[in-house]
Amino acid sequence: MAIMIHPDAGGGGGLTWSVITTSTAAVKDNGYIIDASIGAITLTLPTTPDEGDSVGIKSIDSSNTITIARNGSKIEGDEEDLVWNVAKSGAILVYSTAAYGWTIVTEINGGAGSTVEWLTLVGA
Repeated sequence: MAIMIHPDAGGGGGLTWSVITTSTAAVKDNGYIIDASIGAITLTLPTTPDEGDSVGIKSIDSSNTITIARNGSKIEGDEEDLVWNVAKSGAILVYSTAAYGWTIVTEINGGAGSTVEWLTLVGA
């Protein structure tokens, strides 16, 4: 199931959102609502992104590990994958340049006290 959120509706940035319960290869300009209640999930970012490509990530259950695999590109300037475990949190990542890679332009909070600090970069 895919849900298109019109840019004027707010919050979606024009991304097409899908619910995933297994590891998935991300497609540019799509968002993924991640349900990790069954097991660990890896969302692999696109292999050859262009400047301005975006991927949305939103956790609805993080009972198990959720990993955003960088797939050769940097995330926030680091050559490491992204892992988090705060349910109901997420981010919109936009590809900038090869030097910096995917950057977080919007953070989706999981609740009081949840900030970008819940993001953990781990060795790829």
